[in-house]
Amino acid sequence: MVSRTREGKMLTVYYSPHMTSVDNEAKRASGHADVPLSARGREEARELGAHYASIALDGIYCSDLQRAVTTARITFAGRRLPIIPDARLREYDYGELTRFPVAQVEQAFLRRLREPFPHGRAC
Repeated sequence: MVSRTREGKMLTVYYSPHMTSVDNEAKRASGHADVPLSARGREEARELGAHYASIALDGIYCSDLQRAVTTARITFAGRRLPIIPDARLREYDYGELTRFPVAQVEQAFLRRLREPFPHGRAC
């Protein structure tokens, strides 16, 4: 996504999801559950750092959940970039289905685009 700032300068936004979490490996839908990265996810974050190494960045915005914050900290370690966690960047809230098998959550997902999951918050 690219847009212009008020001063007319180009603003470039890069998007990268958090790396593999323990729930991803277990095929569970984390949603708002605050689960950690797996060992594989930590390695992926280091590799992502190599991808971004030559790209000039001003700051990193991420979800406030530990899997996203840890991804950002590992990926941009040593770069002296501000990392700004923000709850508004969390993924979907699966409510009662948080940490249920991904296949089960996916079956219900299309019905939940306009109506939240039971006890979940709407996007």
